[in-house]
Amino acid sequence: RDLDSSLVGSEMCIRDRPRTDVQKRLATIWKRVLGRDVGVRANFFEAGGRSLSAVRMLASVEEEFGQLHSPGVLMQHPTIEALAEVITRDQPSSEIMVRFPSAREGTVIACAHAGGDHAIYYRFLAKHLAGEHPVVAFQSEGLQGGVPQSSIEGLAAANVQQLLDEYPHQPVCLVGYCVGAVVALEMARQLERQGHAVRGVIVIDSPVKRDVRNLRDWAHFSSLRPQWLAPVRYGMYHLGLRPLKWALEDLALYTKGSADGRREFYRRRVERATLKAFTRYQPQPVHAPIHLVRSSWRADRSKYDLDVAGWQGLSRSGFT
Repeated sequence: RDLDSSLVGSEMCIRDRPRTDVQKRLATIWKRVLGRDVGVRANFFEAGGRSLSAVRMLASVEEEFGQLHSPGVLMQHPTIEALAEVITRDQPSSEIMVRFPSAREGTVIACAHAGGDHAIYYRFLAKHLAGEHPVVAFQSEGLQGGVPQSSIEGLAAANVQQLLDEYPHQPVCLVGYCVGAVVALEMARQLERQGHAVRGVIVIDSPVKRDVRNLRDWAHFSSLRPQWLAPVRYGMYHLGLRPLKWALEDLALYTKGSADGRREFYRRRVERATLKAFTRYQPQPVHAPIHLVRSSWRADRSKYDLDVAGWQGLSRSGFT
């Protein structure tokens, strides 16, 4: 019996070892990022991966295989074995909706991205709700190249289209963080206009309107490198010379000449387009209730009390 057990254990170890060339190259990348060997069937996040390490790992994948993949691919293909199949097919997904492993029935929890962020940041929420609801998240168009959306209405319309293609009849609850909150609000408005049931809009630490010039402060600019450029960038930003500041930053990213640099360039371009769209957007009331969630470290700030007043007038059926 002991001999049989040892043979089974040995066989399982063999099955977990990388077999194909793509799997072996991926295993090397994962070991470098995670700091240890990982079996081909091990989940990246359960093996110690985090959001930032996922971005670094996929940047290494781009360098190694010449393929640009969004971090959202790890939500559906979280193992070396599964990711190797995606790389072998050489068909990077252009979808902006990421489906987390979750239930298929019930109210769909649909999470909108924040600025130039990825859907991957909603994975903890998805993990807690997976057994009760279908959970999806949207990531910004343009993170893999191409032209980003230039309006909140356009962002919401693209999200709504993919959502209804997958869940044409199930009710929806929208969730949004930061700029994603107004994207969620606009999605709710468009869904209601199409007669779709919207159970609510959950807003996380988000204003309904804010001057884009106040989104960044000196602490942000003083952390940039080279540090001697920080006062110049700060002055450019607040004097309205943002295009020149951005051109300097883009030049630095391009001259970096790496996958990390390209990804950051795409992310910043999407972030700028989204912030610009945010300042132009005029929010309209929805019938669904709105729930504002504020983290404790912000709840005592008086300016956030003003944000509450802004959200209160945007729901015809209740605000909490």
